[in-house]
Amino acid sequence: MGPKITVSPTSSRQKYRKTPCTSPFATNEQVILESSKTLNVLYVFNGIYEPYLIHWLFPLQMAFQQMTPTDEHPYELAMHLHSLHENLFPSWAEIHAAADSVMSFLEREDAAFFSHLRSSLRKNITTDPKDFLVNPILQEQVSPQRILAFEERVQPTRSSIAKEVLANPVFFLQKWMGEGFVGVLNLPAVLLVWDQFFMQDWNVNVMQTFCASILLLLKDSFMAADDYPAVREVFLVYPSRLLTADIQKAWIHLQQGGLPADIPGQNSLGQR
Repeated sequence: MGPKITVSPTSSRQKYRKTPCTSPFATNEQVILESSKTLNVLYVFNGIYEPYLIHWLFPLQMAFQQMTPTDEHPYELAMHLHSLHENLFPSWAEIHAAADSVMSFLEREDAAFFSHLRSSLRKNITTDPKDFLVNPILQEQVSPQRILAFEERVQPTRSSIAKEVLANPVFFLQKWMGEGFVGVLNLPAVLLVWDQFFMQDWNVNVMQTFCASILLLLKDSFMAADDYPAVREVFLVYPSRLLTADIQKAWIHLQQGGLPADIPGQNSLGQR
């Protein structure tokens, strides 16, 4: 009897189709099957599976591509992914703290932008209960008892719990960083940021600076969004439209102590 398949090729394909970075590969059977096999191997090895691991795995697949994949390749990828999970990627507590730091930075450097994000996200909030069940960051912020309440209690309680978490920009910044930006950037940009992560030993400050850079590059689009659905779209869709060169330039600008106020003007495409 073979090992349990934790993620089927169909599940991987569905995830790929919904992600800008991976969508061009959603019809690539080799990549999809490799993703499914690798995640299955990892699950058998250490019992770990989380949806975000599909995102973490993808840059590794791109970095270790084989023209003619061997039978051992999924095992090799699984070991790389295990090492990333256990030894390199910042903890969820560090991700949460980094997201808070980015918002503190924004409040200090651009109070008007900060206030706009906070106020706009409180208007016309729409919720998805799945967000509270599959996101490990949310599971740290919302106790299991409150997640259960979210599912079983009356609608007012559901709305209260949802607004408490989702009406905060930190929720989206955590998603960006917790998925290694794979969930929101295009492939060239993902390869840029992951290259820097590995070069700098996955220092959370590097991740934090990229997060602030992308946020500031999208300032004009955020300022044009005036309620939760519109701001959510900017957070989840617009990063993939940024030019990799602009992200790199903005990140270097902040790394070298440049003025944050200069970064919105470095978006070559402007508001889209």
